[in-house]
Amino acid sequence: MDIAWSPDGRLAHKARVAAGKSVEVCGALAVGGVVRWRFTTGAPVDFNIHPR
Repeated sequence: MDIAWSPDGRLAHKARVAAGKSVEVCGALAVGGVVRWRFTTGAPVDFNIHPR
């Protein structure tokens, strides 16, 4: 999924992810930019951020 920032700089995305599967949210960020992530899950998950 590509990032499509709203005019106020936000992105909202909701997904159900099956066990053993993944979801990627990809996009360019400005140098020095800040991203705050918030998510909920019903089970332990792996989460990572990586450069292209």
